[in-house]
Amino acid sequence: IQYYKTLANGFSAGASWAARDLDTSPAGRAWGMTVGLTSGPLTVRAAHRNQGAVRANLNYKTSNDTTSKNSLLAANLRLGWGTAYAAYSMSRGMASSPLFNPDNPYSVGMARTPSNSSRDVLLGMAVPVSHSITLLGSYIRKDDRDLANQDANQAAFGASYALSRRTDFYAAYSHIKNRNGAGYTVGNASAPGSGNKAFNIGMRHAF
Repeated sequence: IQYYKTLANGFSAGASWAARDLDTSPAGRAWGMTVGLTSGPLTVRAAHRNQGAVRANLNYKTSNDTTSKNSLLAANLRLGWGTAYAAYSMSRGMASSPLFNPDNPYSVGMARTPSNSSRDVLLGMAVPVSHSITLLGSYIRKDDRDLANQDANQAAFGASYALSRRTDFYAAYSHIKNRNGAGYTVGNASAPGSGNKAFNIGMRHAF
């Protein structure tokens, strides 16, 4: 169930609720809420999500339910040279920061485990250099708060070429620096990735 409403003076708000299980367990149930503000060239949005992540049946009467929590504050600012983006997130609990590729892509003796507590920062920009070409860049810092301290940094840059308002070509390169055995991979919308760097090229069309 989702609800979204545009309010007065540039404000907006929304909420959602979903259930996967038909029993009374919170496992699989999720709820979220968001509030945003648009004022001139600035857009700011805050969001929070709770989800019952795992239900481990200890016996026929008891189970161990855990909850993942994700909170996000994001903003973009339209400037004369382009658009700047920034975001800060807090992730807590099991399954709050799943690995993009959990299948041990680095073939280590012990498979990597996802973080149960992290603070993440994103900075990005989009700079039009002509009517058709836009340069893109971003940096992500993942600060793992678990004892393993498996931090990661990702830098990416690319460009898009617009054929029309609905169709464009794009190319991008991304590189992740994993620390202390972190197992993050560079992927895309169709593949989870198998390493810490990748080059993507493609075409997008909005129907």
